[in-house]
Amino acid sequence: MDLKQFASEQDLLNYIKINETNSIDRDSIGYHFFKAEKNGSLALSRRKRIAIIGDCNVDNIKNFLIFYFVKNGYYPEVFIGDPDNYLIELFNENSNLYLFQPEICVVLISGHQLVNKYITDKSILTEEMGEMFSQLANLKDKFKSEIFVNEIILEASKIKNIIDRSKRREIRKFITDLNHKMLNFIDKSNNYLLEQISLSEIYSRVGNQLKDFEKYYAKRYFSNHVMDNIANDVMCSMKPQLNLTKKCLVLDLDNTLWGGILGEVGNNNIILGNDYPGNDFVEFQKFILNLKKQGILLTICSKNDYANVQSAFSQNSNMILKLEDFVAVYANWNSKDWNIHQIAKELNLSEDSFVFVDDSNFERNIVFENSEATVVTNGATPQKNMNEIILEGWFDRAEVTNEDRLRTSFYQQNKLREEVKRERSYENYLKNLKLKITLSRVDNSQISRLSQLSYRTNQFNMTTERLSEETITSKVNNPLYKIYSISVSDRFGEYGLCGMVVLREEIENQTCVIENMILSCRVFEREIEYVSLQRLLKNIDRTIFSLVKSKFIYSEKNKRFYDFYKNAGFEEQSKSDSEINFKYYLENIFSQHSLRGADYIDVGIIENL
Repeated sequence: MDLKQFASEQDLLNYIKINETNSIDRDSIGYHFFKAEKNGSLALSRRKRIAIIGDCNVDNIKNFLIFYFVKNGYYPEVFIGDPDNYLIELFNENSNLYLFQPEICVVLISGHQLVNKYITDKSILTEEMGEMFSQLANLKDKFKSEIFVNEIILEASKIKNIIDRSKRREIRKFITDLNHKMLNFIDKSNNYLLEQISLSEIYSRVGNQLKDFEKYYAKRYFSNHVMDNIANDVMCSMKPQLNLTKKCLVLDLDNTLWGGILGEVGNNNIILGNDYPGNDFVEFQKFILNLKKQGILLTICSKNDYANVQSAFSQNSNMILKLEDFVAVYANWNSKDWNIHQIAKELNLSEDSFVFVDDSNFERNIVFENSEATVVTNGATPQKNMNEIILEGWFDRAEVTNEDRLRTSFYQQNKLREEVKRERSYENYLKNLKLKITLSRVDNSQISRLSQLSYRTNQFNMTTERLSEETITSKVNNPLYKIYSISVSDRFGEYGLCGMVVLREEIENQTCVIENMILSCRVFEREIEYVSLQRLLKNIDRTIFSLVKSKFIYSEKNKRFYDFYKNAGFEEQSKSDSEINFKYYLENIFSQHSLRGADYIDVGIIENL
């Protein structure tokens, strides 16, 4: 590819986002971005410090990391460790690794020395690996780093070099046990700051073919193809923490969910069944259904007559998906970018949380140019669509919660609410919803969901702060903090756990500080935020505290709620371009007029707040 054809770095980025990744020289483009950042033509304010260390030369991962992070809006500052001293760098807190203060650390172990170490002294090797895990935990705690360690897979030649077949089995068992210990170590960390890179999955996709020159002169034991996939895995694993994951899959129908044009061939003649190519579409539908069961919203955006679409889903016996699996169905002859705008309004979601799948290059370009949706770049076959969705990690989660699994039903219940809303005045509608808020102190069973909520919620997030499970757990166990969860239900069903308030006590100042308040978009425009805050303010012990402070930090997505605290009775204390600080005197709590919603929202308490 001639990179000179692009007038700007943004043009190149747009090209990358709309063209199939496998057709792009990611190594060269990564290096191009590296040079562009140095000369100032690529300016990304969001940056990440990434350290790569290992038992071999790992410098060939750098350009791939730059490619994937720049593609997703971040510039990575990359530190490459000395392959001969990676354990020393890890164990020595005065090393260049620690001076770099990595936000992400990737440890790559080829295992090319493990067999000799095992034969020489197994106990020393076991101790060395145990110390490495401990130091990784130390690095994680010291810098709040995200740590990645690869699954160890030995080269076949290293094993075959042992002529004692029983010793071969012994070494294989040792490596298997070592990988299991690594997974157990990650699980016990009880957060997603540690992750294992599955080399077996990567090798099954691309192998690991290396020339002798690379191994013995360059001391590389991971090919460029492998490093490319490792870099992509790191980026995908980081997407939940960087708030880059998607929520909704927008699907075309003809030649996407099934083969053929529905309007031309009819319900029973579309290509869908047990034989090729129909089984290709069946597998894609099974894949999509599995995403839905894990909390991904499904919608249809198709140029078709709605009646024909209804018939196809209800009458074709090979159909895996049902129309009820979709939270919005736009089967009409409007432009697809316009339909996506309407879907976003209906679901109250931002378009940048959408992934659009369509077999037509024309439609993909229209959506890319006129919406914020992410576009699957190659809609040629169902298998290619599925592979791209998997490899891009758009829907990856640190953990799938019960609220995730019920997400489609939440949105379907909301459709019923909207139907009732159209029949009544807004006030009568809210009264007839029979809303109930349940406030409780956060327990361990809620921590994962609340962390997820902080990463996913952009609109009603007063400080835009993202809270890891580790951070929430630390605050829950800190006696100076009180963290409250907000769960909501109405006569149509449960919304689930929808909000959180983080309160810090400053007893010496007789002050409570609301560090943050977060509420899911699913329960906007019901006055729930006001009633919840009012109930929590009333609960504060006024014999100890006289003042409550809060803060609003501006972002592009939360600006519609900048006056929330003011509307809740707080006074503005100070203001800058980026934030507003508020205060509230608790002596006013009972003299203040009742807040909106107080007469029709029932507040339940699980335990003493």
